[in-house]
Amino acid sequence: MSRNYEAISFQVRIRESVSAADLKHRLEQILGCSFVLGKSEQRLDSDVYTANSLGLSLELIDMSIIEKETAPGQYFCLMGFIPERVFSKWPDEVPTTSITRFILSILHTEDSSEWFAHSSVM
Repeated sequence: MSRNYEAISFQVRIRESVSAADLKHRLEQILGCSFVLGKSEQRLDSDVYTANSLGLSLELIDMSIIEKETAPGQYFCLMGFIPERVFSKWPDEVPTTSITRFILSILHTEDSSEWFAHSSVM
């Protein structure tokens, strides 16, 4: 039996003066999942808030761990992607569909109009 595989992903950001814990709490209410502090699948040096929902790994990243000129609690990235433990079992060259616009619509409606897509993901 032939299987058709398709991955989904998203990446959205917000510039806001808030603690990562407060933003995590807001996102938990909107997305219906629980974030915990843990290791990033994106191979970042610092712990990030992680969650799982609908087969996606979710990561909430304080961008100050990537962009050293950014102050902590000022700029955040929320991303969702197929976890490596799943993706590694799939055939090569699985197409990926971005659901960034959908996630932005949800966040604009339920949280803040300040959420945006990084230009590289639209």
